[in-house]
Amino acid sequence: DVIEEPFLKLFINYTKILDENLAKIYKEPTLSDNLRNSQKRPLRDAARLECLGTYFQISINDSTLNSPEFLFETNARGKGIKAYLNTENCKIGRNTLHIKTLKTDSLPKKVYDEYVAIPFWYSNKGK
Repeated sequence: DVIEEPFLKLFINYTKILDENLAKIYKEPTLSDNLRNSQKRPLRDAARLECLGTYFQISINDSTLNSPEFLFETNARGKGIKAYLNTENCKIGRNTLHIKTLKTDSLPKKVYDEYVAIPFWYSNKGK
């Protein structure tokens, strides 16, 4: 793809394997019994999104991005998470988006494995 916008949209499918890996590191927040389920869900979702920020390490070329803000999304590809990544440090031409995942058996030390590397081309014509 050729990206001309100031942000690159990232979508990661939310799979059963992802759920299983997150269960190894996700700590369910302690919530008051006085809260209704409709009040608890946003708190649980926020905690899970924070956990995803730990589980995934996102970088463009050699620059690791500090905690991209993940959001839940359902689209034609299914359920997943999305984030918008700033392209201001992209070079004109070929760049590579790297997604790494936390090896859950490496904790408390954080060791990441390459999940996928996606090449893309950047043009600042959209600016």
